[in-house]
Amino acid sequence: MAARVIAILLLAIVAIAALPLAANLYAEAMYSGLRSGMTRVNVNRHLWAFASRPNTTYQGIGPGYFVVRYELLWFGKAASIQVVSRADGTVCDPQPIFRD
Repeated sequence: MAARVIAILLLAIVAIAALPLAANLYAEAMYSGLRSGMTRVNVNRHLWAFASRPNTTYQGIGPGYFVVRYELLWFGKAASIQVVSRADGTVCDPQPIFRD
C-alpha cells in the first residue's frame, strides 16, 4: 500500500516537472507555423490556445507597427510568442520569446 502511494506521488512530481517542457515544445511547434504576411485573424486562429495581449513596452520596428504577445496559460516567457504586425494587420516579424 505504501509503495503504491509513493509511486503515485513520484509520478505526479515527474508529470508536474515535465509540464513546462511540454509547454515550451508546444510553443516552438506553433511558432514554426507562423509566416510573414499572415493576417491577425489567421494568427489568432493558429495560436488559439494562447492568450493574446498588446505589448506596450515594445513598439515594434517603428511608427505604424504594433506588437501582440501570445502567452500559453501561466508559463510566461517559457511559452510566449511575440508578433510584430504592420498597420494593415499583416504579420511582419514573428518572434520566439520562448527561446530567450
